[in-house]
Amino acid sequence: MSEYEVKIRGEYVADDGLSIRLEESAPGTVVMPPCPDCGGDVVCSQAGYVPGTVACVGPPVGTQANGRPIYESENGCGSLLHQAGHWGQQVLTRERFFSS
Repeated sequence: MSEYEVKIRGEYVADDGLSIRLEESAPGTVVMPPCPDCGGDVVCSQAGYVPGTVACVGPPVGTQANGRPIYESENGCGSLLHQAGHWGQQVLTRERFFSS
């Protein structure tokens, strides 16, 4: 049994060991894949979490004048992930929380 839990679709469950290797679109710029749980977009969500935390926010609901997408966080499935560099490679894993 893992000493950690992860948040998948808004529920705390045992760590499933998810690890996704991220591809670079340009030097130093990674392509963020869709949420592995629902296919929604994942965006930076560091507030209240460690740097590198990303959260599922679902599909865009519109577009800003500058072309950037607009999201409503309640449209996401609730999964929390973590982007970090490991051995020169960017990896997306589940954000881990200590089990209670």
